[in-house]
Amino acid sequence: MTTTQCGASARLLASLVLAAALAACGGGGGGGGTTVSADAGGNQPAPVTPVAPVNPVTPVTPAAPFVLKLPVEPDIKINDTITVRGASTNGWSIVQNAGQTIGTRALPGSVEPGLAFTAAAKSTHNWWFAASSASGQKLAAVGNNFQALHAPNATASGTVWTSADGGVNWAELNALGQPPSNAWASIASSADGTKLAVVGIAAGIWTSADSGATWTSNDLPQYFPDISKTEFVSVSMSADGSRMVAATLYTDGGTGVDGRIFTYEQTPGMPFGQGTWTQQASPTSIHMWRGVAMSADGSTLVAAAYQDSQAANEGVYVSTDHGATWTNKLSPAATTAYRVAISADGKTMIMAERFGKIYTSSDAGVSWTLGASSGGFNAVASSADGKTLMAVQANGFAAVEGPNPPADRNGKLLVSSDGGANWISRGPTGEWWRGAAMSADGNRLVAARDAGPIYVSTGNRTTYGTAGSITGAPANDITLRYLGDGLFDATSATGPTFTIN
Repeated sequence: MTTTQCGASARLLASLVLAAALAACGGGGGGGGTTVSADAGGNQPAPVTPVAPVNPVTPVTPAAPFVLKLPVEPDIKINDTITVRGASTNGWSIVQNAGQTIGTRALPGSVEPGLAFTAAAKSTHNWWFAASSASGQKLAAVGNNFQALHAPNATASGTVWTSADGGVNWAELNALGQPPSNAWASIASSADGTKLAVVGIAAGIWTSADSGATWTSNDLPQYFPDISKTEFVSVSMSADGSRMVAATLYTDGGTGVDGRIFTYEQTPGMPFGQGTWTQQASPTSIHMWRGVAMSADGSTLVAAAYQDSQAANEGVYVSTDHGATWTNKLSPAATTAYRVAISADGKTMIMAERFGKIYTSSDAGVSWTLGASSGGFNAVASSADGKTLMAVQANGFAAVEGPNPPADRNGKLLVSSDGGANWISRGPTGEWWRGAAMSADGNRLVAARDAGPIYVSTGNRTTYGTAGSITGAPANDITLRYLGDGLFDATSATGPTFTIN
C-alpha cells in the first residue's frame, strides 16, 4: 500500500501528488533538507486518504504519464529535495508554477551560461557592484564616480538600481526616502531578493525589506560621530537576511589605515535592518578592508585585507563564529587581496587580487590554490555550491579607481565551472568590468561595466514560469533541490534523454 513517512526524510511512494505528501508531513520540512520521493510507477496501489491535501489526490493510471507540479513556499523550504523515479512503462513530467524555474546543469543537452550575454536596455551607468537573488530574477546594482577620492571639492555621485525580470529592465531608485546620489560601493541581497543592503562613502548602511521600495538608513552613531569621514566598501548578508557583515576602508577621512568590520544580527520582533550592529574587536582598526562575504547561515565570514597599519600587504581573514574572532588564512608575498566570495556552506572561497592573481579554497580557507595568474580584478562571485565561479577584470592588470578609466579597455570576464581549477574567458572582451553576481545555481551570470550597460547570460535553465517543464522517459530518475526564490536545481539525473522546456 501507499505509505508516507515524515521526519528527517519524508518519502511518498506510488501516486499521490506532492502537495498531498507535504501536507501530510507538515508542509515542506522547515528547511531541514526534507526529501519527498515520488515513484512514477503505473501500478496503482490501494489509495490512502491524505491529511488535508493542498491539491486533490490524483491517481496515476498505466495509460497516463506521471505529472508532478512543483510545490511553492511555504510548502517547501530551502534545501528540501524532491526525487522522481521512473518505475514503469509510463513517462513523467515536472511542471512549474508562476515564478519558478529549474536549473538543468546535471541534465544532458543543457546550454551553458556565459556563451552569450545580453546588454540590458536603459542601464548605462558608472557601475561598481551587483547582487542577485537565488534565482537571479531579482537583481540589484550600484554605481559611483568616486570623484571624491580623486578631485578636490568634487561631488560623489551614483545611484541604486533594481531589476525584477532578470536584468531585462532596470529601475533607478532616486525617490524621496530612497538612497540619495552618492558614491555607492557595494550592495547585498537576500536569497528571495526582498532584503537589500547598500553601503558607500559617508553614507552609513542603508537597508530595504521590500526589494528597494522603501529604505532605512543607519549611520552607526555609536561608532561614528561624523559619518562623513567613513568609507564603507563592502557588505554581505545571509540567505534570509537575518545576519550581515560590512567593512570600511577607513573611518578617519582617509588620513590613516583604520578600517573596521561590523556584524549585524536581527533582533527578534524587530524589522529588518533594525537590530544590533557590532564592531568586532578582532581584527579591526589595523587593516584597509576591501571585501567581505558571508555563508548562507551567516556563521562563516571571509574578508580581504588590502593593507595593514604598516603598509604591508595582508591577505585573507576567516571567521567561523559569526565574526567574533578572525584568523589570517592567506598571506602570500606581495598579495593585494581585493575581492572575496563564498559558497552557501562556507567551504569554498575565492579571493581576487587587485593587481594579479585568483586564489581558491575548498576547505573554508585552511588551504589555498592559485588559479588564474594575471588580472587586475574588480569583482568575484560564487554559486551556492561553489562549483561555478566568476571574476571580472578591469584592463587586464590594474584595477584603477576613478571616473576616467584608461582607454585600453581590455578586461575579461572569466568563468570556472570546476571550483576554480580551470578558467575560461566568456562574454564581451575589451570591457572595463566592475561588478559581478550570479544566481545560486550558477546558471545566471551578471556583469556590470564602467560607463556602460549591465550584461546578463542565462543557461542550463528551464523556461521561467508556467511554460517551463522537464519530461523524462520511464527509466529516468531526477532529484531537485530547492534553492529559494522559486529556483530548483537538478542535483542528479540518470537515464535516457530528458526533454527540457
